[in-house]
Amino acid sequence: ASDEGLVNEQIADRLHTELGVVDTVSQGLKQNVSSYFILMRNVIDIAWKSSFVAPGRGSSGGLLINYLSKLVQMNPLDYNLPYWRFLNNSRLELPDIDTDLNPTKKNEIMDALREYYGKDNVLNCITFKTESLKAAVLTAARGLGINNDEAQALSMAVPMNRGHVYTLKECMEGNAELDLDPVPGFEEQLRSYPGLFETVEKIEGLPTNASVHASAV
Repeated sequence: ASDEGLVNEQIADRLHTELGVVDTVSQGLKQNVSSYFILMRNVIDIAWKSSFVAPGRGSSGGLLINYLSKLVQMNPLDYNLPYWRFLNNSRLELPDIDTDLNPTKKNEIMDALREYYGKDNVLNCITFKTESLKAAVLTAARGLGINNDEAQALSMAVPMNRGHVYTLKECMEGNAELDLDPVPGFEEQLRSYPGLFETVEKIEGLPTNASVHASAV
C-alpha cells in the first residue's frame, strides 16, 4: 500500500519475499509466526489508549509486514532498510518487536493488558544478578575471614575493559576474541590464601538476587 493506495511492483516483490521467510521460519519452528504479529498488534492497540507508541525500534522497522500491520510507523522502503536483520531463513527463531511507550503509563498499560488477557497471562520478566569475579573475591574472602583491606586489594586487581569485568579464566588465560591479556600473578595471589581460589571458582557466576526487569513483559 503506497501513499496512493496502490501496490506497486517494489512493494509486491518485497511482500512476496517477506511472506516466504515468515512461512519458512514458521515451518522450521512448527508454529505460526503470524500469530506473534497478531498478538503484538493487539498489545500495541491497547497501549495506544494510554500512551504514545514510538515509531519503531531496531530491526523490527525493516520488515514491511510490520509497517503494513501498524506494528511500526515508518515504511522501511523509504529508508532502504533490510528485512533480514529482523527475520531470515537462516535463523529459525521467533522475532522480537521492541516497542517504546511512555514510562509513566507503564502501570496503566499493564493493568489494561491484564484485564484483557487475564492477570495470570501477563507477567513481568525476572532478571538475575550474577556474582562477578570482583564480587566473588569479596564474598569468598568475607566467608573465609580474610582481612577486608586485603580482600579489597584483591578485588581491585581484577581488571575491567569497557564495562566488562574479567572472569577468573580471563585473568588466568586472557581472551583473544576480546583482546584481553592475562593478569600476571593473579592466580598466585588468590592461592596464597588457603581455600580462596577454590571458593572464588565456585562462587563466580552464581545468581545472587532477582529483580523485576524494567520493561520486558
